[in-house]
Amino acid sequence: MGKINVGKVIVGGIVAGIVMNGLDYVINEMLLKDMMTATLQARNIDPAALSIPTMVALDFAMALLLVFTYAAIRPRFGAGPKTAIVAGLLLALVTSTLAAYFVGMGFFTWNDWMPNAALSTINLCVSALAGCALYKE
Repeated sequence: MGKINVGKVIVGGIVAGIVMNGLDYVINEMLLKDMMTATLQARNIDPAALSIPTMVALDFAMALLLVFTYAAIRPRFGAGPKTAIVAGLLLALVTSTLAAYFVGMGFFTWNDWMPNAALSTINLCVSALAGCALYKE
């Protein structure tokens, strides 16, 4: 079993981050904008107060974690798109579960959570396919 190629994780993470940020833009500014605006306004949060640079940085951090996860599970699952999808689904399960805690706290409703979880899962899987395709040991 070889060592993880950190340079390829970074390159793949950058590519996955670009894809993830692009898809997040479509999801948040086109598909779910009205729902998220209503949710934020119901909690007296100004949508204009959201930090776009923070969100972009978090997407790149998630993308690096995504490609690292692929590299870590690759020896067991094999190289290729199936393993990239497994890495994407694994992170989607973790992040969606964490986001569900906000439902439990009453910040979001299940109706807010469900489309976000579904679209986030798609985003993570597509980003995984893009970024993990560049990973080689």
